[in-house]
Amino acid sequence: RRIVWRHKWLILICMLIAAAAVAPYRLSRPATWAATANIQAQAAAPDASTQVLAILSRVTAVATSPQTVSTAISEAGVNRNPVQVAQHEISVTSLSTSAIVAITVTDASPSVARRLSHTLANIVVSALNSVGAQSSRQLAVLATQHQALEATRHGLLAKLTAAQARHEAANSAGVQALITELTAVESEISANQAAAQQIQTNSSANQGAGIISYPNQAKSQSRHVIVYTVLAALAGLVLALLIGAVRELIRPTIAEPAAGARELSLVLLGKAELDRHGSADVDDDLPTKLDLAAHRIDARTLV
Repeated sequence: RRIVWRHKWLILICMLIAAAAVAPYRLSRPATWAATANIQAQAAAPDASTQVLAILSRVTAVATSPQTVSTAISEAGVNRNPVQVAQHEISVTSLSTSAIVAITVTDASPSVARRLSHTLANIVVSALNSVGAQSSRQLAVLATQHQALEATRHGLLAKLTAAQARHEAANSAGVQALITELTAVESEISANQAAAQQIQTNSSANQGAGIISYPNQAKSQSRHVIVYTVLAALAGLVLALLIGAVRELIRPTIAEPAAGARELSLVLLGKAELDRHGSADVDDDLPTKLDLAAHRIDARTLV
């Protein structure tokens, strides 16, 4: 409290200077416009919040990719820096717990923001649906591998049948080698089937992306002048308090006469001051306190 009271003018000046510096700066910034397109990232509804986060991460990765943004800028026919737009002008948010995602593009021009949001939404949906085509290629590769493994398995079974017909011992080296190879092939077949099933599951869940709505118009974004001005004033307050605290550490002061009396282990009886005309301004009860104090110490004369 002592620091605040003794440095009240410093605090006020720091707060006013900080606020006066930030407010014109925020007002001078160019107005920005935001256009939002809503898309459905997949046909299947997410079952848990973790799936919602996974959908949001997948769409964000696609929408903020410089390559995707560069394609959207080219299709929109505007002149913008893809890296700058991808890093600072695109935001992706999920709507509640559904698979619907909002893609927002901000720009100094409302028409550019609306066109970029429109084309970016189309490209993101196409990219999400292309996962299904990629899954089909992966399934085709796995099917070819499965056929080769099955052919190998049948060949090994035929060799084991022939060895049995020749009455070879089960613990013979040749039979044991065939059994070991057959076990390895069957393990590969099981892994192949599991991989195919996983791809089918992911593909069915990720397919069905589409556009929910395009932006009809761009909305003006607030410059947040009041918020930043208040924050600047608070920063000025903190700076002034810090300066005041440092000054008190370097050169401590006493807030009031009573505090000084306590520091000196004395008793404060009252206040007596001389004004500029030479008249004494004495507390009303000071003479009484002086008389009582003199009587207590058996003093006859007070100077």
